[in-house]
Amino acid sequence: MRIVLDLETNGLLDRPDLRVLCAAWADLDTDDPPVIVEAGESLQDFFTALRTSPPELLIGHNLIGFDLPVISRLFGVDLTSPIFDTKIVAAMVYASNLSEVSLTTFGDDFPKYLLSPARINSLAAWGYRLGKLKGTLLKDLGIP
Repeated sequence: MRIVLDLETNGLLDRPDLRVLCAAWADLDTDDPPVIVEAGESLQDFFTALRTSPPELLIGHNLIGFDLPVISRLFGVDLTSPIFDTKIVAAMVYASNLSEVSLTTFGDDFPKYLLSPARINSLAAWGYRLGKLKGTLLKDLGIP
């Protein structure tokens, strides 16, 4: 079983009132549709089940830096499956090409401060690339 997992929260790890707004996951080895669970539903049961029957691989973007610490902090579950973190993969891909990364690569609207090696794979940089700024999404939805 290979699980792709993503959490959406009301902020980052430093937020004292951090909460999960929803979680989504899919088993890549089945034809089952992805599962999306909103806050208040049975997230605890799902994360406990992943600890009890760990998948052979857990896949996600920034799992190591965000999703897994959130699961540990809010649900008391430490997952031990091997991890494929696409944020790390993206950083490795762009690391060899940083000298080639420029406004031409991403367009004139891409903020120059996000071109630094420390920020090229940040949440804000990906938001600009995808045209979906996560920081404004919460405000747009009226979530404090």
